[in-house]
Amino acid sequence: MAGLDYALRVIADYTFFSLFFVLLIWGIGLFITYWIIRLAVRHALQDSDLRRARQRPPGY
Repeated sequence: MAGLDYALRVIADYTFFSLFFVLLIWGIGLFITYWIIRLAVRHALQDSDLRRARQRPPGY
């Protein structure tokens, strides 16, 4: 039984270790995706502001 207990502990430790790294990588990917979308929206707003400023008739 001692061998089985050791094996189960090793598997449980490996599972926790794997889960931790999967969640870490998933979190990093989520963070990178957030920043890419944030930058895209910011640049789109800047482009639309510039386009609106160029189309505005003089005196406005």
